[in-house]
Amino acid sequence: MAEASFTALRSFYPGKRPWLISRSGYAGLQRYARTWTGDNVSSYDTFRFNIAMGMNLGLSGLPFYGHDIGGFVGPIPDEELLLRWCQSAVFQPRFVMHSWKPDGSITEPWLYPNRLSDIRNFIRIRYRFLAYIYDLAIRASEKGIPMESPVALEFPEDISLQLDSLDRMAGDAILIPSPPEQGKDEVSMRLPNEINWFDPTHQIVYKGGEKLSFHYYLGEIRYFFRCGTVIPTFYKIEAIGKSLLDSYEFIVIPPAEKSDIDLLPIACIHSEDDGESDFILGSYWRWKMEYTIEGENCYCLNITQTESIDEENNSSVFRKKWRFSVPDGFMLYDENEVEIGKSVVFDFDKAPKKLSLRVEGTYRNIHG
Repeated sequence: MAEASFTALRSFYPGKRPWLISRSGYAGLQRYARTWTGDNVSSYDTFRFNIAMGMNLGLSGLPFYGHDIGGFVGPIPDEELLLRWCQSAVFQPRFVMHSWKPDGSITEPWLYPNRLSDIRNFIRIRYRFLAYIYDLAIRASEKGIPMESPVALEFPEDISLQLDSLDRMAGDAILIPSPPEQGKDEVSMRLPNEINWFDPTHQIVYKGGEKLSFHYYLGEIRYFFRCGTVIPTFYKIEAIGKSLLDSYEFIVIPPAEKSDIDLLPIACIHSEDDGESDFILGSYWRWKMEYTIEGENCYCLNITQTESIDEENNSSVFRKKWRFSVPDGFMLYDENEVEIGKSVVFDFDKAPKKLSLRVEGTYRNIHG
């Protein structure tokens, strides 16, 4: 069924990528459609089970999945369950509220009016990070690497990591803590060894191997950036389809020490296209971003175009804004070593082939 639908859409819309969702399928479904974890129950146990189910789907070759936020059947989710589910879904491949109740009630973002602003904020954060999530989707389609995975998959040599933990990675740059137990707001987690981790909420760097305990409140979203990475985000936070995706912000997370570069030589692989044409060579731009050490507390972020759109496929000029920003304690400099500031914006009418930014400074708060 999925293959037949895929073939029919390809025939009806030549040159456009089909977008299908199927609730079931056999091995190979990932070639034609995404899926979700079925008619889940509105319960805290199911919510936690769904996180594990999603990671297992990714490990089994099905990277595009999701869960009905708040549960599809069962009682109306209480305030805690709805917010925890929204927090968890921000970096997952799919973020959808979908429900059926015998009394006709519906799970919606405004189910608890006093929490609407929190849920709206979670949705805005997801919109912001969709550029990164899109890069993860491309990587999954090309290499089979899950978009959301157990931390142990990214760090297989760290035998201290628990395989049954709900801590997880979104790609190789963002670490997401497991949700608290029901009725609690405290989380404990162990950071993977040998990597420095940046907490953007509190502007603190933590050493790998540290065990953290912290409060995870209902109205916030917690995650950690891997030092030595670059995170693509959308600068204009608007609903997809209502505006041009022409403004990006790259969150530069400099290395805290040389080992951050050694363990992850490529800081970012970023692609851009029209979002609907067949994703084939010549239909997208791609850049590789790498750090090099220039001196003490001084790095150069080198950005190199590795793929470009063929002239025959390039129906529009590359009119985009790229903004780069660094954490507190760092400054950006241009190729002539002139200080730019904590952020810089480039207006491009052509896709950049090479770009270099000098990053100087240190993290202001290093734990321990």
